[in-house]
Amino acid sequence: MKQFILFICLLAISCPVIAEDPTQIMLTNYLQKVSDKRGLLSNETFISSMFQSFRNYHPRRYQAPNNETVHYQIFQNRLKTAVENSIQPNLTFTRGLNQYSDWTPSELQVLRGNRPPPSIARANYVTMTFSRTQQSKGSKKRKHPPPTSTTTSTRTPIFTSTTTSTLAPIPTSTTTPTSTPGTFDYTTQVSALNKNVSIIRPIRDQGYCGSCYAFAIIALFEAQYAFHYGQAVNMSDQQIVDCSTGDYGCIGGYFDTSFAYVQNYNWYLDSALSYPYKAVASTCAAKTTNGWSVGNLVYRHLTPKNASAMQEALVTFGPLWVSLYVGSDCSGTAKAKCPVDPTVAGNIMHAFQSYTGGIFQVNGCITSAANNNHAMVIVGYGYDPVTNLDYWKLRNSWGVGWGENGYVRIQRGNNMCNIESDAFLIAKPAP
Repeated sequence: MKQFILFICLLAISCPVIAEDPTQIMLTNYLQKVSDKRGLLSNETFISSMFQSFRNYHPRRYQAPNNETVHYQIFQNRLKTAVENSIQPNLTFTRGLNQYSDWTPSELQVLRGNRPPPSIARANYVTMTFSRTQQSKGSKKRKHPPPTSTTTSTRTPIFTSTTTSTLAPIPTSTTTPTSTPGTFDYTTQVSALNKNVSIIRPIRDQGYCGSCYAFAIIALFEAQYAFHYGQAVNMSDQQIVDCSTGDYGCIGGYFDTSFAYVQNYNWYLDSALSYPYKAVASTCAAKTTNGWSVGNLVYRHLTPKNASAMQEALVTFGPLWVSLYVGSDCSGTAKAKCPVDPTVAGNIMHAFQSYTGGIFQVNGCITSAANNNHAMVIVGYGYDPVTNLDYWKLRNSWGVGWGENGYVRIQRGNNMCNIESDAFLIAKPAP
C-alpha cells in the first residue's frame, strides 16, 4: 500500500503583485533615516504605524479583539527580527516583513503535514555515463570546489528507477556543452524553437491552500511544453488540486501521484484561464477542449544527496521538482513528534517565512526526507562571491512579494534542509 507524504506548505494570503512587500519597503526607508535603529523597537507609535500599514496592504479579519492583540504581538516580534537583521553583519541571507508577518505558529502549522514519503521501490539504479566536467565560477575562492576531471567515467548513478528507458535531452539552439556550466538559470532562458518564449512562467501565488506540490509539477509541464513546442502556456494548477485523486487537494500531495493523474488523463491539462485557480479543492471540472496535450513524458527520481548529478539533470532535462523541510511548530502535544529540537524547528519555520534575499542556510535542519513538508522547483544554480557559498535557485509559489521576487536561493552541496534528497525530473523518452 503506497503511502504519501503531504506537502502542506507555508501559504500566502493573496497579496499585491509587487517585487517587494510595501511594508518592508516602508521599513527600509525608516531604517535609512535613523541612526538608532534599535530605538525604533521601543517606539510604540512607529510599531503601531507599521502594523496599520501592514493591514492596509494585507487586509485581515481578526475574529475578536484579543485575536488582533495576538497578531499584533506576532507582528511586533517579526518587526524586531527584521530590524535586528538589518544591523547584524556577515549574514548569508536577510529577513524582513511580508504577508506572513502576523501569522502565529499554530496558524502556519495547520497548513502543514508530517507523513512519511511514499514507499516506492527505488533500489534499482539507472547508471548514467557523463563526459562533462563540473565548471565553477569563482572556484578559486571556494572552500570546496567541484571536481574538474575531464575523463569520461561512470559516476554515482544519476537516477533511481525501475526502468532503463533512455531520456531525450531538451532541444537546444547551441552545441551540447562538454562541461556542466558553473552557473545556470532557466529564468533567463528562452525556447530553442521560439526566442520569444521564456522557459519559466511568471511567479504565482497558491493562496490559503496546501497546493505547493501542484504548482511545482505544473511548472515542470509548462517548461517541457516550452522546450518541445516553443509555446508559452499557463496550465491549470487547480486541475491537479481538484482532479488528482491520489493527492489530497488543499491539504497536500506528492509528485508521482500528480504525474500519474496527468498520464492517466491522456497527458491533457486545461489552461489556467479555462480552469482558474481558486485556492480551494472542488469537484473535478477538467475538460479536453481548453488546454494542451503535453505529450508522452516520463519521470525519474534522482539519486539522493548527489548535487552534481542534480546539476547535470537540470541542465540536460529541465527544471527539477524538489521537496524539502521548511520548519514546523512543535509546541504543545506536537513536541513529542517534532523531527528536530522544537526550538530549532520553530526558528527554521520563521526564518524561511521571513526570507527576503541572500543564500538561505540554517543550523540544525533535518536530513531525512520523511519530514519534508514543502515542494518547489529548482530552476538554476550558482556561486555567490559575497558569502562564498554555492546555491540552488528555486521558484516558490507564494507570490512575488516573498523572497527574491518569488524566488529563493538555498545553499547547495550539503543537502541543506534535505533539498538534495527528493528531486524529480520530467522528460521525453528518446525516440
